[in-house]
Amino acid sequence: LYLFLILLFGIITLTFAQVTGDYRSAGTGNWSNLSTWERFNGTTWVTPAAVQGYPGQNAGTKNVLIISGHTVTLNTNVNNSFTSLTVGDGSGGDETLEIPGDVFINTRQFNIASDGNVDWTGNTNHTLSFPGGTDIVIGPGGQLDTSGNCSAGRRIEIGEVLIAICNNNSN
Repeated sequence: LYLFLILLFGIITLTFAQVTGDYRSAGTGNWSNLSTWERFNGTTWVTPAAVQGYPGQNAGTKNVLIISGHTVTLNTNVNNSFTSLTVGDGSGGDETLEIPGDVFINTRQFNIASDGNVDWTGNTNHTLSFPGGTDIVIGPGGQLDTSGNCSAGRRIEIGEVLIAICNNNSN
C-alpha cells in the first residue's frame, strides 16, 4: 500500500508540473527574505522581484515547496491565500520548516513529505495555525517537532480547532 501511494504521489507530481506563481526554496533562510526563494515565471525559476514578494506576501502564489536540505524559518504570518505548502521533496535530504513563534499560514493544503520536518525552535510555546478546512498530510517518514523540545505549548490549529499538541516531551 505504501509503495502504491509513493508511486501515485510521484505520478501526480510529474503530471502537475510547476505553474507560474509556484515558489521553491533556493537555500536556507527566513521565509520573508526574497533570496530564500525561487519563483517559477512560466519558463524558468528566478529570484522573485520585490513586487512579487515572498510566498503568500501578495496574491498570486500557487504551490510552495521547501527542497534539497534547506531550512526555512517561518518568521512572519502568511496572510494571502495560496494553494499548498510542502516541506520535503522526497530526495532523502533533510528539509525543515522552523517555527520560532506563533504563525498563521493561509493555505488549504499542508504536506510534510518523507524527508520533511517541522520544528519549533527554542524552549518556548508556539502555535502553527491554518484557516478552517485546511488539509494536513504527513507522509511516511515526515516528522513534527524533531527538535526534541516537545511541550504541551507546541500546537497546531485549523481554524478554531486544536488538532495536534506535543505532549510528554515526545514527538
